[in-house]
Amino acid sequence: PQHRLPRLLIKQAIRFSSYCGAVSQKLKAGLMRLGCPEEKAVVLPNGVDQQQFKPDAQPQQALKNELGLGSAYTLLMVGNLVSLKGHALVLSALVELPDVHLLIVGSGPELSALQQQSAALGLTDRVQFFGNRPQHELCRFYSTADALVLMSSSEGWPNVILEAMSCGSAVISTRVGSAEEMLHSDEVGLLLAERSSAALTDAVKQCQQRRFDRDQIRAHASGFSWQQTAEQLNLLYQQTMAGDPVRG
Repeated sequence: PQHRLPRLLIKQAIRFSSYCGAVSQKLKAGLMRLGCPEEKAVVLPNGVDQQQFKPDAQPQQALKNELGLGSAYTLLMVGNLVSLKGHALVLSALVELPDVHLLIVGSGPELSALQQQSAALGLTDRVQFFGNRPQHELCRFYSTADALVLMSSSEGWPNVILEAMSCGSAVISTRVGSAEEMLHSDEVGLLLAERSSAALTDAVKQCQQRRFDRDQIRAHASGFSWQQTAEQLNLLYQQTMAGDPVRG
């Protein structure tokens, strides 16, 4: 919408639609700024499939042992290796967290630079790179980790947060995109005051002093189900077909 022609087309679509769906409250607010009446702006969040993303059958400690982690507090990052994801900030924070290990799942143009940074900081024995993994393997990583870290500078609705929580992992995230809408309870993780290595260091130390309830975290994720979103969308279809939509 910051470009003239797309903005005109979006506003036209809003005008002729019965309802306008947004995956988050933040994007709903964006629709309203473009002229969408609040009564026809509807939040339809992305969900998580809890049949696919669920805790691994093996206990967390057994999974850690398979990766040679012992009892170390373990962080996980899942995503493309690009600068906006903030991997470099997490590596810098590890220098101040000598008893913490990091698992990195994903590939991208920053791989070589991150490996070099890890070596330069003396972290090669505490950082493991796994490359891309299919979705069905991600559960093992989420189930292994004590906390997922999302250090992105830009996101929309980061599904990785829901996937991690559905597997019982706590989450430490920047206040990016719709992260605050998913992490609205400190019983499931922490939101950083700022996007910096220092803020992450403090957050990890706080998390190390706590014992998050993995079952409670999974239950929290169940509030974001595809079934609920589908039922809400179906209701909107029914209202539209019945000739009851709001126009404006």
